[in-house]
Amino acid sequence: MGKCKCTIRENNAVGKHSVYASYVPSGTLSFDDAIKFACKGTDIEQSAMRRDIVEFMRTVQDFALMGYRVALGDKFLTVYPVVSASVKDYVDPKTGEPVVATADMVNLRSAKSRLGCSVSSAFSKKFDAEVSWVRVDDKGQELPDEEDITEEPEGGDQTPTGGDGNDGEGQGSGSGDNGSGDDGNGDLEG
Repeated sequence: MGKCKCTIRENNAVGKHSVYASYVPSGTLSFDDAIKFACKGTDIEQSAMRRDIVEFMRTVQDFALMGYRVALGDKFLTVYPVVSASVKDYVDPKTGEPVVATADMVNLRSAKSRLGCSVSSAFSKKFDAEVSWVRVDDKGQELPDEEDITEEPEGGDQTPTGGDGNDGEGQGSGSGDNGSGDDGNGDLEG
C-alpha cells in the first residue's frame, strides 16, 4: 500500500472561504533514479533502458507535435496537445453596444499551446484503493493519529464539502508544473 502525505490548508479568498487537504510531495524522482529503480531485480542494463525510453519519448513528442493523443504505458497516462484561445463578449467602448463573441474572432496565431496529460480512470481507481494518506505539519512531520474525521461530529450537522475544487477525478492537464512548491530534495532509499 502506498503512503502519501497531506496537510490542511485554508483558503481565505473573499466569498470563497474553505479548508481543504493538500498533497505534500515526498520528493522528486529524477529520470535516472526512476531507471535505477525500474532495473533493480531485473537483468536489464540501466543504459539500455535509458536509451530505449529516450527513443520512445522522442517518438511520443513527435506524434504529439502532429496532433496525436499518445498513450504512455498500458492504462496509465495519455499526453495530448492543448490549445488555449478565446474571445469573450464585450461592450464596444465607442458605441456602448454589447458585442457577442463569434468563432471568426478567435485568433489562433496568438493562441497558447501546451501539452496536456490525463490519467486513466482504471489507474486512478487503483491508486484510490491502494493509497493511504497521512497528515503532516508544515515541516513534513507526521501528526499523531487524530479522531476519525469521517464520524458525525457532536453538536450538529457539519457536513464537509468539496474543499478547493481539487477533486481531480484522476485527470488533469497542463505544462507539467503542479504548483506544489516541491524543491526536489526528497529522500529516496535504494
